[in-house]
Amino acid sequence: DRIRLLLTDVVLPGMGGQAFAEAATQGYPELRILFMSGYTERSVRRRAGWAEGRVFLHKPFTAGELRRQVQERLLGPG
Repeated sequence: DRIRLLLTDVVLPGMGGQAFAEAATQGYPELRILFMSGYTERSVRRRAGWAEGRVFLHKPFTAGELRRQVQERLLGPG
């Protein structure tokens, strides 16, 4: 009945992934966020003002990696 996890790319047309996640959490404050990108995490941190503690999944990733990250986000401390 509720959305628990948002998986979003860092780069989106018209609005960055961080802005999209911030807008989504306004309606769902308990929403967990998992970001993904084909850019390196270092590049994303440097260019996008990436906040520490944000979870980042680098593309390409395997189904197992995605499953592990989703489980950690849903079952972990937040």
